[in-house]
Amino acid sequence: MAAFEAHCVGEVNVVYERYLFYKRKQENGETFDSFVAELRKLVKTCDFGAAEDSTVRDRIVMGIRDDTTRRKLLQTRKLDLKSSGVFRNVKRGAQGGGTEGPERGA
Repeated sequence: MAAFEAHCVGEVNVVYERYLFYKRKQENGETFDSFVAELRKLVKTCDFGAAEDSTVRDRIVMGIRDDTTRRKLLQTRKLDLKSSGVFRNVKRGAQGGGTEGPERGA
C-alpha cells in the first residue's frame, strides 16, 4: 500500500514543505486559533521529528501579527505548546489585529 501511495502521490519534498512552513505568518483578519491550526497542518510534512512542537512554538512567536503579544511570548522563560494558559491569555491580543511596523531589537 505504501508503494502505491508513493507512486500516486510522489515523495514529499521536505525542503519545499519547510519553506512553506517557515514563511507562514498570521494573515490580516486571521484568528490566532486558525493561524496555529494551519501551522499544525503544515508541520506534518516537514519531518522535524521530536522538534516539531518547539518548531511550531517558534513559528508562532515569529509569525504572529501583534507585537505586544510577541513581546509577552518572548518574556515567558519556559514557553511551550503545552503552556496552554500562556497561549490562551495572549491570543486575545492576537486575534487578527495587532500592530505592524519595523521589528525592534530586544
